[in-house]
Amino acid sequence: MSEGSDGLVQAILGRIGEHVGGVSAGDLPTVSDDALRRAITLTEEEMPVLDAVLAQAGASRFDLNRTELVQGGWASAWRPGWMYLLGAMWMVRLMVVPFIDAVAGTRIAEGMDLTAMLTLTSWFLGLYMGGHTLKTLGQAAVDAVRASRETRS
Repeated sequence: MSEGSDGLVQAILGRIGEHVGGVSAGDLPTVSDDALRRAITLTEEEMPVLDAVLAQAGASRFDLNRTELVQGGWASAWRPGWMYLLGAMWMVRLMVVPFIDAVAGTRIAEGMDLTAMLTLTSWFLGLYMGGHTLKTLGQAAVDAVRASRETRS
């Protein structure tokens, strides 16, 4: 599930929890069926507002795409161009180069800096997907390191 849809699900579950007296999403299974049905019905009645917000977001996305197509050239090509370039760079570094190193006995991988590649990828994520995506990616990396350290202890 994507970050956006996960946030949407949490928002809906939170709203249902508010309708049954401030119950957290994790405690919803403990709520009686009748109270849960009423809360879901109330939440569904509020959904036209959410539908309008989602429709506006979709329209904005289409407007951006239309504008980029009209401008042509760099305006419409930089995003997919960088995606393919970064994908090719990572594929070469993580799959092709180790194969060549193993078969030919070379040491090409040592000269290809993963830190620089990760920095370029982070810049692209920040520009293309916004700062929140980069922040979420960074938080996931920090959480992974913490979990790794906890398993070693």
